[in-house]
Amino acid sequence: MGLDGMELVFAVENRFGIQLPLQRFRHLRTVGDFFQLLLEQLADRPLSEHDSIVRTFARVRATLQEIGLDVQLLRLPTRLADLFPVESRRERWNEFFARLGYAGPRLVFHPRIVRATGGGMLIGFAGVFWFAYYQSWPIVALFLFLVNLMLPTLVSYGLRRFAVEFPNYLVTVENLIQWIITYHPYQPDTRPPTAEVWLIVQGMFADFYQVSIETITPETPLWW
Repeated sequence: MGLDGMELVFAVENRFGIQLPLQRFRHLRTVGDFFQLLLEQLADRPLSEHDSIVRTFARVRATLQEIGLDVQLLRLPTRLADLFPVESRRERWNEFFARLGYAGPRLVFHPRIVRATGGGMLIGFAGVFWFAYYQSWPIVALFLFLVNLMLPTLVSYGLRRFAVEFPNYLVTVENLIQWIITYHPYQPDTRPPTAEVWLIVQGMFADFYQVSIETITPETPLWW
């Protein structure tokens, strides 16, 4: 292979961000052979960290849109608490990961609802003992009836409004993407579309041979 041929190989490597094994060039006879070697190398190319983030972000965005969330202003710094509505946070969160195909991190109880529940129970017990000690048992029974009537509504509202929050390590969309990359790395086909690769190779060989692009076919012999 001459210097001109090496320049073409270097140009292809720079264009696709790969390194072609020179020891296999002696077995190549046509442009089609070179093209197949290029596809093999593209298939083995690992994803860079940037590629992983970009592809995972695109996947997350598409999945969020599928479950009906607004992704018009979605960015890496977007807070998950602003993205997932409080009223349906747990359901949307579970649906999001169900569509991805694996279980996500569990949401946590908000400290305020835990404190409020504990405080409410203490006040309730104190009220029962106070009524039992100073008042009559019928009043205690009425008090317990009212508590029993109101408690499910209050607890339901509290759970919807405060209880479900994201873990401390999942605050933004960027945190979510890093979690997915760490525990469930996405391994898509890293090759560009075959037709697009062929058009690029065809054009580069046409420039190298100084011929029209239509004359370059997979059967065109290599002469470099």
